[in-house]
Amino acid sequence: MTEWFDNKSFWRDLESFLFPQPLWDRASAEVQQGLTFLQLSQGARILDLPCGPGRHALEFARRGHRVTAVDLMPFYVEGGQKRARKKGLPIEFVQGDMVSFVRPEAFDVVWNYYSSFGYFEDPKDDEAVARNFHLSLKKGGKVLIETISREHALRVWDGSERIELPTVDDIAVTAEKVASGENTPIVKWCVNKGGETTAFYMFHRYYSADAISSLLQETGFATVEIFGDIYGTPFTPESERMVVVGNK
Repeated sequence: MTEWFDNKSFWRDLESFLFPQPLWDRASAEVQQGLTFLQLSQGARILDLPCGPGRHALEFARRGHRVTAVDLMPFYVEGGQKRARKKGLPIEFVQGDMVSFVRPEAFDVVWNYYSSFGYFEDPKDDEAVARNFHLSLKKGGKVLIETISREHALRVWDGSERIELPTVDDIAVTAEKVASGENTPIVKWCVNKGGETTAFYMFHRYYSADAISSLLQETGFATVEIFGDIYGTPFTPESERMVVVGNK
């Protein structure tokens, strides 16, 4: 059975909704702060996984870092390659998925940004991803996972079964919760584009700070730090986002 995240129509049809121009505009500041936050030296080896259309990979490479960018969607990989060639940036783009991609002790940093962790219905797959991150890092390397906090996600859905998301480029999206476990809402996205409505189902496991810390430690990370954002703000139950830094 095809997993929801392997649905090419979802990522292609919603690209401008998922990656609108304001998100691209933030990439430079996010990367610069990430470099400061992680205290990376010039020329670091960075794995951007998943890279999406490459907004962060391009910025890392523009600053002189050696970047490998991996994504499951071939059109994101192809689009990223074209952008990199146009800018003269030597980025290695690879079509692959988080469960299987591993390159032992090759990277200083694994960059997992924009709520890209927790896509799998089987929690063992999340564990495999975390273990691959650990295996792909050099000794002393770091993984950075930026995602929505479980506490905030539950507040958003508290008492709600249907949420209307902001319209982007005439794409109107309604999120409807169709099932939910303790921290695993299954959401149907009804997408109206050009007057036609299409339904997509997506799964996202939201982790608490304690749960994701335990997961990373169980998969080999020596220490784990949790922050409320990329600027190092302390994480609290009221934080909307969660930045997790695992140290190998």
